[in-house]
Amino acid sequence: MKRNLSVFVMLLMICKLSLSQSANRIEAIRWVQEGDNLLKTGDIVNAIFSYSNATITDATYAEAFIKRALLHEKIGNYRQASKDLTVALELNPYSFYIYDKRAKLKILAMDYKGAIDDISKAISLNGLNKTEKESLVEDYLLTHNFSLAISLADSLTKIYNNDAYDKLLLAISHFNASNFAEAENLADQLTINDSLATMANNILGLIALKKNNTNVAIKYFEKCIQLNPGFEHAYYNRSIAYRLSGEKDLAQKDLNKAIELSKADAKIYFARALLRKELGDFQGSMQDYDSAIKNSGQYSDAYYNRAYLKKFMGDYSGAIDDINIAITQNPSAAENYNMRGNIQLLFSNYKEAIDDYSKAISYKSEYAEAYYNRAIAYVMSYRIMEACHDFDFAVILNYEPANIVKQKYCN
Repeated sequence: MKRNLSVFVMLLMICKLSLSQSANRIEAIRWVQEGDNLLKTGDIVNAIFSYSNATITDATYAEAFIKRALLHEKIGNYRQASKDLTVALELNPYSFYIYDKRAKLKILAMDYKGAIDDISKAISLNGLNKTEKESLVEDYLLTHNFSLAISLADSLTKIYNNDAYDKLLLAISHFNASNFAEAENLADQLTINDSLATMANNILGLIALKKNNTNVAIKYFEKCIQLNPGFEHAYYNRSIAYRLSGEKDLAQKDLNKAIELSKADAKIYFARALLRKELGDFQGSMQDYDSAIKNSGQYSDAYYNRAYLKKFMGDYSGAIDDINIAITQNPSAAENYNMRGNIQLLFSNYKEAIDDYSKAISYKSEYAEAYYNRAIAYVMSYRIMEACHDFDFAVILNYEPANIVKQKYCN
């Protein structure tokens, strides 16, 4: 059974919003598309030239080698075709499609032993039926094994003649691997598919969001809502675009609608909690953190942020309780120990605060704020020499407040 794929494109929201698509890959894709167009006109020689330019531009782009291999096979240049497929397999070692194609080439070249080896490998990779393979792609996505998801989804599109659902899986895989040009190209093709257009527009909106094109992103999410008014993630994603655009009231309106449609989604409550805090609605923010934790349980970020809010509102005991849970759930997060150290300072527990700041630094060696905070704890403990040492580190790490306070205690 195919799963609700909207969960996969949620993997990045509220986290990173950076563009990391290689300029070389984008240029290589352009060369491949030019080769495809030349091939449609029957111009095989120049098509091979275009695919070759793609391999030179981006030597890690397996698709270019596969395209050129298929053309070499077509004109009887089996040796070169096999070489290209070998390179493609080095780049995409889980592709039963490439093993199968190379096996057929080896048979034509009378390399029967090599052909048998490739067929055996193809069969070992091809032991699942189509639905099971699609489910495996989904599992790879959920476990953040994006390269494996791309490899398998790419093979599925070739084996099953560009099946729309397999193409969507490939688009989502490329998107989560930050291969935005590939994802955009695939999603564009799916916008005309009635059953998958909502997801396709959602992916295009997320790509625009990653490029900081918030107005474009909003239009794509609006299209999603027009196609499927019950798609809560479109409201959630549009709220992020509105928030980045400074339209916080519209962002909250969208989050309200998303929660109305999906009352048990912890991430949506968490997003509204952050927004309500920014708008000064601390009680509303607290309620949303409560709901996020209730609907998730294992949500260290929600415990951390609720601890911060409780500390801000003067509930230090409640803040300690929450940050302790956050540390239990995510014991290697330096920020959690830094937060607990800050709360320990409020209780005048200087030794415990120093221990927590030291723990934070052990997990994040260039954590300037933790060095500064530990320096303050040392000052409160009358350990001025150690304080000055930490102030120096914080200054080296460009933490501006340290330079000011250091002059007071270390001159």
